Amino acid sequence: MDARWFCERFLSAAQGRKYLMGRNIYAEGVVRLVRVDGIVDDFTDAVTYCGLPLIRSEALPADALVLVVSGGRPLSAGRRLDALGIAHLDYFSFLRHSGLPLVEISMNEGFREDYASNRARYEWCRSLLDDDESRRIFDQLIAFKTTYDIACLEGFATREDEQYFEDFLKLSPDGECFVDVGGFDGANTLEFIRHAPGYRSVQLFEPDPANFRVCQSRLEGLRDVHLYGMGVAERRAELRMQPLGSTSRLADDGPIVVPVDRLDRLLEGCDPPTLIKMDIEGAELAALEGARGLILDHHPRLAISAYHVAGDYYRIPEVILGMRRDYRILMRHYTESIYETVLFFLSD
Repeated sequence: MDARWFCERFLSAAQGRKYLMGRNIYAEGVVRLVRVDGIVDDFTDAVTYCGLPLIRSEALPADALVLVVSGGRPLSAGRRLDALGIAHLDYFSFLRHSGLPLVEISMNEGFREDYASNRARYEWCRSLLDDDESRRIFDQLIAFKTTYDIACLEGFATREDEQYFEDFLKLSPDGECFVDVGGFDGANTLEFIRHAPGYRSVQLFEPDPANFRVCQSRLEGLRDVHLYGMGVAERRAELRMQPLGSTSRLADDGPIVVPVDRLDRLLEGCDPPTLIKMDIEGAELAALEGARGLILDHHPRLAISAYHVAGDYYRIPEVILGMRRDYRILMRHYTESIYETVLFFLSD
């Protein structure tokens, strides 16, 4: 699909039968600027969104123009529309070519500028990656994050059910000690237990009160699973939080206050960790600094999310290798878009 042709027709006042595919902040931004006829969503029973009717993709008219605003599964959405013979364009191309003041891609803000200013540090990070798969993923993500060309995402798939627990971690069935930083709904802890049923202990940290209650409910009764309704950082403090479900994050203007502390202090007297996972919406660097003693003394495997903030790709290795140089680094990616990239630090 020629992006400029699509944009011209989609923005034309005379052109009818215009739809968005997906419900999110990008859809809301487009609706404020462009008249559209409806929203396509194959996975909801709701009937309206942003005051517009919700329809299934099979109900689209043959001459529809569909702007795919799906942030997480743009490739799958495009394949579905291709199968139906419907003209469509991805939001990333629309952002580049429409000329409209649209919502920027979440968690990619400032990336192009950071990449241009720190090219050598990105190249240093790439040189550290231990296998061809990591380097391929790195190259594809850099290409997409700097160009928004959706073709750079080809080959990626949504596989969040496999996230954090790759075979190369070589988890033992017995004796593993897992630290789940950013426990959200407890799913990662349950997946860890599936991989390591004879685990020794789990320590889970989740500061969002609503999320923490979900963790309590899902993990109730499991042996040696310890839950902390707080966050981790480089120091003991009380910080403000924006509670947003899976994307809850520390924020100066957040409506609630949550306690945080160093992992080093919180885990004094606990089993030494063998695997630490962190996914805390951009607060990973502070949390790693607060785990310096654990990393130095026990050399645990690390699985650290690296997609929330521009510069995470090189700053996270800088911090960890500044503590210990004897880690191998792998990168894996778990969605069709820029989200859910993980850097693994292996101690073998």
